Amino acid sequence: SDVMPNERLSLKDADLNGLEFIGSSTVSIQLDYLYLPDVYLSNGIFEWCTLDYAVFDNASMSNMKLINSSIWNTSFRGIHAPDATMGDLIFYKNSFIGATLVRTSFIGGIVWLEKVDLTNVDLLGSHDSQGKLIHYDFTSEDQIIRFNTRFADGSFDDIDSSELIVDGGAELGH
Repeated sequence: SDVMPNERLSLKDADLNGLEFIGSSTVSIQLDYLYLPDVYLSNGIFEWCTLDYAVFDNASMSNMKLINSSIWNTSFRGIHAPDATMGDLIFYKNSFIGATLVRTSFIGGIVWLEKVDLTNVDLLGSHDSQGKLIHYDFTSEDQIIRFNTRFADGSFDDIDSSELIVDGGAELGH
């Protein structure tokens, strides 16, 4: 974006409950550089959207629906999004580091193109459209980074003990 961060409209702590961006299969809504960190966005809908370089860090997004969309270079770091619905998506170079996605319903197809970071993500109880628990052990490390990810069944994959705590400074010994 060509707008300096200190000149952007700040919506920090804004209540955007129920906000909907709904395009169509013929006209996608282009949301480049959408900047919504630290907002309350429960029951939000992003359908037939293209998100590129968007930021949702630390947003509260329970019951969010993200469907029929392309998500590029977008940050969902530390979001709290239990009971979300995600499906028919293309993910490319996104970060979900530290996100809470418990009981998320992954419906339809999801294409993980490259370097989607699920480090320290909680997927406990998440399932596909048939109600089966999801586990992304079938994807390559080029597609999904899975360090310390808790999967739907409570199991973990690729434990990296040097980064178990990524905030608060405890890992620094202070």
